[in-house]
Formats: sequence, structure tokens, C-alpha cells
Amino acid sequence: MGNTTAVIAHERPHPLGIRDKYDGGTVFPKRYAAPSQRPLFPPEKAESIALDRPVATTKDAPAMNLSECVVDKITAAQMNWVRTTPQIATSDPDV
Repeated sequence: MGNTTAVIAHERPHPLGIRDKYDGGTVFPKRYAAPSQRPLFPPEKAESIALDRPVATTKDAPAMNLSECVVDKITAAQMNWVRTTPQIATSDPDV
């Protein structure tokens, strides 16, 4: 089945107005499922709306199945799964 389930999980929030997080390269922190993880690389999970895991500052690895994906706090807030949007320092208007 490959990454079919991961792709479905990635596409499902779009009708709710959730935009892709893979535009613009490996943007920190919006592309990271766990931006506070140390060491930062390699990340254990991919953020579902990014679909890839940044494995270096300029390199991504695709999520191969749904078990490799998580919904981060920002996406969860955008989908109204949590009450407040986490505060992060970024100039990106989509975060």
C-alpha cells in the first residue's frame, strides 16, 4: 500500500482550509513534527501536512506510511482539535 494512507491523511484537512506545509523547502519550525526535538535530525515522525521529514537542513525524506506521520500542535489548532494556537516565532502568515 506504500504511502497511500499517509497521502490520504495529508489531503483530508485541505477542505477545512489547511494549507500544505511543504512549500518553501525545509522551513523551521513549520515543517517539523517535533521542532523541540534534540538532536533535531533525524526526526522520528513527519508532520502530516508536510508529508516529508526534513532529515537535514536542505533534504527531505518521504513518510512511507501513516505510522510515520503526526498532526502537530499548529495543524491541530487550525483544525479546531485544540482550543488555542501555539505561539511560535515565525514570519510565515500560514502558521
